[in-house]
Amino acid sequence: GLGDVYKRQCLKIASDDNLFENFKKIEEYRPILEGGPKILFDTYLEHIKNLKNSELFFDNLDKFKINDGRKNMINKQWILKKFPVGDIKEGDLVRGFGEWADFAIVDSDSFLVLEKGLDCDEAYLSALGLNGWTAYVGVMEVGKPKPGENFLVSAAAGATGSLAGQIAKKAGCRVIGLAGSDEKCEWLTKDLGFDIAINYKTENLDEALKKHCPDGVDIYFDNVAGDILDTVLQNLALYARIPLCGLLAQYNEKGSRLPGPDNFDQLLMKRASITGFFCPDFLDDGPKIEKIMHDWYLEGSLKFKADVTNGLENVLVSCLLYTSPS
Repeated sequence: GLGDVYKRQCLKIASDDNLFENFKKIEEYRPILEGGPKILFDTYLEHIKNLKNSELFFDNLDKFKINDGRKNMINKQWILKKFPVGDIKEGDLVRGFGEWADFAIVDSDSFLVLEKGLDCDEAYLSALGLNGWTAYVGVMEVGKPKPGENFLVSAAAGATGSLAGQIAKKAGCRVIGLAGSDEKCEWLTKDLGFDIAINYKTENLDEALKKHCPDGVDIYFDNVAGDILDTVLQNLALYARIPLCGLLAQYNEKGSRLPGPDNFDQLLMKRASITGFFCPDFLDDGPKIEKIMHDWYLEGSLKFKADVTNGLENVLVSCLLYTSPS
């Protein structure tokens, strides 16, 4: 058994000054918590990947040990427990929030039981995970696409942007993706089915948008803000919608914020709207979105790539991958 305490390694923020420079790996002893079903799981981290199954153990407090995979703060693991904990039963595949640690105690009802049967375990943390949920909400509920509309997405080769483009294609849009290399652009058009891919590092973005969207951009799924947003604003169609998903252009700026767009007036002149949305707003709708994305994945409408980073000591490498421009 575990006794009354357990020893673990974890990452904690030593200072709020800089997220990536002030994480410290520490060892600490934590108490076994009383009251209600709890899960004690043995973790090691990968960027997006399920890990090998491990043996479990349990005591009379309904705690057990498992391996889990995690994309940043998201966990996924195979449940091997011999006795049910809440709605979780032997053999279930679940996903939930947890800590960056090799052991953690969490409430069993904080996990979502997943529908098994996908050909790729990483899909549960990508297409069917928060990236997929975010892409779905941004496209379908904020963007409100109509067949034939021009849909533009920045960071299009990233985890969320690539799924957003495929969802927009599913909705009947003409999809244009922005990416930072010819290799990424080729992947978007040849593998994901985007209609157009623009290398914003080598092409004049304003000229490219006027060429490919002479009637303007109807929906711009924005993951970056900054100069790219400013250029897109002067190429909007009437009544354009901008789902604002991320601010990659300023994530790595130390101690500074990027200025607002010079072409802000185009929101008025084009009667356009820009709407920010954030995952805590739609977590309650997760099971519904999960089912939709699961069905689309099975029918082959959703593809993705996964970058894998192993080990608790390398978790910040995973973060830097996540925040790098696409």
